[in-house]
Amino acid sequence: MLLRTRPNVPALPRLTLQRSLASLSYSSSAPPSAPSSSPLRHPRYAYDLYFHPQPASSSLSSRKPRTHAVSFFEEDVNDERVIGWVLAGAGEEGGVPVLRPGGWEGRRGFEDVLHEVLKAHVGEDQGIQGLAAHQKLGYLNINDERSPAPFGRVSDPEDILGAVRLDNGSIIPGSYERFPTHRLVTFNGMFLLSTYLHQKLLERLRRG
Repeated sequence: MLLRTRPNVPALPRLTLQRSLASLSYSSSAPPSAPSSSPLRHPRYAYDLYFHPQPASSSLSSRKPRTHAVSFFEEDVNDERVIGWVLAGAGEEGGVPVLRPGGWEGRRGFEDVLHEVLKAHVGEDQGIQGLAAHQKLGYLNINDERSPAPFGRVSDPEDILGAVRLDNGSIIPGSYERFPTHRLVTFNGMFLLSTYLHQKLLERLRRG
């Protein structure tokens, strides 16, 4: 009867074996994932509204750390396209930061651009033209649409963007005046324009 003999296999030195196992263990482990920097889209705002995560260095000049820049644009967001910033501690709801007065810092200069657009184009908005034709004379408030007041009632001061002067149902060109009491962000959220005026604002922001 033939006996099978095992081939002679030289044993690996202990040190080489340990290094091989260590190399196998390291290469099989997944590299640590970096925090996501993709913008978050607000799920309930009437138009596109994005939260862009901010690096820690952007918080140095703020009274509170800034966590997200807020913009109507998903890409190519520069300073001119930022509405403002969400501050640390604002909280989250539905997977996105909460917009509220205590957790918000507006960008200096954005409101000037907003009212520049309103002054130039408010008289072209068909909805506002209809209200002017109904009221005929006096001053017509231009209301923020985030929290509409019942018909015939005056909106809260924080929800009045400005006013225009009327003459026989027509808006007097150049008569728009901004109200200093308006707030970009209230407990009802971000300011909201009509579709026409929102498009005009986007066009202005794209130009820079």
